[in-house]
Parts: sequence; structure tokens; C-alpha cells
Amino acid sequence: MPALAGYFLLIWRYMKHFIRFMLLLLSFVGAVFWFVSRMEEKVFNLEKTVADMEEGKLPIVRLKNDGVLCDLMHGYVAELDPLEIRENIIAVEEDQGFFAYIDPINVNVKAVRYEIYDTISGEIVGTDDIRAFEKEDEYIVVRIKVKSKLETSREYAVKMTLVDENAGEVYYYYRLKKYADAMLAEKAFFVEDFSKSALEGKIDPYIPYLESTYRGKGTDYAYIDIKDSFYMVAWGDLKPELVSEKELTINEFYSNVMVAKLKYSVRIATGTGEEIYDVVEKFRITMTQTEKHLLNYERYTEARFDPKLASVSNEELKLGLTTTTGTRFFTNPTNSYMAFVRSGKLYYYNLTENTLSTVFTFADGNNSIESTYDRNAIKILNMYPDGDVVFMIYGYMTRGAHEGTTGMALYRYYHGEDRYEELLFVPVARSYSGISSEIGVVNYISKNDIFYFLLSNDLYSYNLATDELQSVIKDMEKDSIVFSVTEGYVSWQ
Repeated sequence: MPALAGYFLLIWRYMKHFIRFMLLLLSFVGAVFWFVSRMEEKVFNLEKTVADMEEGKLPIVRLKNDGVLCDLMHGYVAELDPLEIRENIIAVEEDQGFFAYIDPINVNVKAVRYEIYDTISGEIVGTDDIRAFEKEDEYIVVRIKVKSKLETSREYAVKMTLVDENAGEVYYYYRLKKYADAMLAEKAFFVEDFSKSALEGKIDPYIPYLESTYRGKGTDYAYIDIKDSFYMVAWGDLKPELVSEKELTINEFYSNVMVAKLKYSVRIATGTGEEIYDVVEKFRITMTQTEKHLLNYERYTEARFDPKLASVSNEELKLGLTTTTGTRFFTNPTNSYMAFVRSGKLYYYNLTENTLSTVFTFADGNNSIESTYDRNAIKILNMYPDGDVVFMIYGYMTRGAHEGTTGMALYRYYHGEDRYEELLFVPVARSYSGISSEIGVVNYISKNDIFYFLLSNDLYSYNLATDELQSVIKDMEKDSIVFSVTEGYVSWQ
């Protein structure tokens, strides 16, 4: 009997947690239902921006070889570990030569230096200082010819330093491989022509490379892959119009295999008017002199949120085509203000005045490919009863006071004054993936306005009221901390 009593006691303990969870869930669902039920169908007033961020000042650099211009890169004003950055790669052949194309805006280049690192030993195997440049169209062209003999198929990391009269020393990071017959131009042509053919609805030449499992006419174009119907891969009857340049990034390169990404924007006529969509296509291809295969293909299409086209109904906030799930909406207790993040922008909606503001974005007015760099993220942390919002930006800072740095910035948006101010900036000499794996995962504001975040396995706290930053615990794994936004606690072991 004692064992049986213990058994029922254990069940009761679990049942208490379950009941508590269900009550919280029902409370949340009820709050959401009340919030959306009081919305009327209406169009937003004109969008406004809280503050215009100054234009980016650091040069944009691309690489070119075998006639292929690719690998758009943003510069860093602080040095990072070259072995950690794995965003792009360029392939060279036996002459070991390639080019760097520098966007000339706000640029007065004095010298370009490069250092080549063996990715296994970490040792520098080649270096040079270049002071003679060429001009091609609008670009400043740097001809790079690696003097040290590179091993075939071995991966190297490159740190390229641009010495600029205006910006000082700016660092760019990429990887390098040598092959006797890289076939870079042929592989790039396959990728770019496949994309062009699909946009024009002329996919027939590439049908043999697809693995379509059905021939239906679906309606969800947010995500398309190699197994979708030829009709869907060719954009169906949407008839997209290209409205930007296509940026090719080569992510991985082997003797026969290339992994690449195309990024661009299109305009599509919809039932609510013309809309702009940002597109990312991912390819994995294998190619030799005698055969070629498409190993994988994915296409992500994201509607660019346009307040002029969006509306609030009594059931939903219409955000458009997207593969993003779980968009979180923050509201104050009276549900008179709402904030959310969409496509790299932080939006603020005043339900009383029916106005929508862009509080923060790195994108310029044209949403150019250069300014919509995807190596950073915005996260809302809290909304206060008066409508003020605390949010953070982490990763690469594309524009503004911290342009060219990586780290985490904490801001507070003052709703009454329609402005935001920086509370804290923590520079972190790591890549975006490294930062997002810690700060992007462990971040929390307590009910006492204490902001906790994890950095280099150390847990830090920042007091928003006293402006005090301190280390809470060192050598801590992110899996050993638990926090609850709804119940207002953080704990660790």
C-alpha cells in the first residue's frame, strides 16, 4: 500500500504541473482571442520611420574569377579569427590568380594586403601588399596572384585588409581553393541560367535535372524544392519581374561539386496590388567535363512587408508569403500597442491611432541587396505598460555608429517620444553564427529589468535601471540555464 500511495502521489505531482500549464495556455489563448477580436478591418495609416540611420560607409567587396563575379562581402573594422569565418569561397586554377572588385562609394584605397592561412595548422602560408589598382566600370579592381604555391584541393582562409583613407583598415574574410580544372564559369552558368529560365517560365531545358514527384499546380510558393512540380519551380502563373541584381555567393567548392546561393528581389502582381518579394535560391550541383547533375535545389520566397498593402482584420494580421513560423507579437497589458519583427525590421503598431512605424532596420530606403545583409538579427525582449519596448540587435552591424563590428546592442524605444536609444553595446570578435549560438539563444529580461545573456560560456547581467553590467557565473553551458518569459524567472545550475 505505501508503494501504491507513492505512485498516486507521483501522478498527482505531474498532474499539478500539467493543470498549471493548461491554465496558463488557456489564459494566453484567451488574451490573444480578446486582442484580435477587438480589431476592426482597416488599412494602416502611412508608415513612418523613427530615425533615419546614416548610410553605410565601409566598402562593399566582391570576388571574381573565370568571369564570375560573386561573394559579396561586408567589411569589419576589428579583426576576427580568419579560421572561423565560413561564409564564402573562391576557386582558382593553376595560375592562382583572381580579382577583388571594390565598390567605389566613399572609398579612397591606398593599399590592399592579404594573408593566407592553412586551415589545418593555422599558419600563414602567403602574404602580399598590393598598391596598383585598375578601373572597370564603377569598380576599383585589385588583381591578386598568390605567390606561394598552394596545394590542390586544400582549403585556405584569407584575411584581406583594405587600407582606406576614409575608413582606415577594413578586414574581409573568405576561403580559397585551387583545382587544375575548377570549371567555375560552367557551374555558375548552370546556377544562373536555371534561375533565369525558371523566372521566365521556360524551365524545360532543366526538367531532366529535377526530381518532381507530382505535376500538380499548388498555391504555396513560399518554399519550393527539387521534388516540386515543374509548374511550381517555374513560378506557375505568378509571372515575377526581377527588380534587383542577382547576387551569387559560393558557399562550398570541391573538385566536381559547388554549393551556391542566389539572392534577389522580384515584383509580383497580387489581388491587393503589386508586391515585392525577396528570394533566396540554394543549389548543390556536381559537374565534370562529360556530365552534370543537380543534387539539391531549394527556393525561399518572402513577401516584403508593406504597410500600404497590409490590413488588420478581426482574425489575423496579414503579413504575406513567408516560410517564417512563430512570429511573436508583443503587446502591453491594455493591448493598445503592438510590436513585432518582420524581414529585418522592427515594427510598432499603435492601435488607438492606427499608425504603423518602423522603429529599427539596417536596410536602406531601397532595401538594396547590400544593405539587407542577413548576418544579424533583431529580437524584442519586452514591452512595458506604457508601450515602451526593449529590443536587441546581435551579429554584424551593417550601418550606424557600430558599422563593421560584430556584437550585441541593447536598445529602448520610447513610445511617447518616438525615439530609441542605445542602452548597452557589447563588441564580440566572432562571426554571426558564433554569436547567435550563445547570445541569440540565451537572452532574457526579468521582471526587475535585469537583462541576462550568455557570452563565451559566461552568464552576464545588465541592470537597465542602474546601467550596471556584471558577470554572474563563468564557464557555463547554455544547456544549463532555463528561463521563462511568461512566468518571469531565470535559473541555472
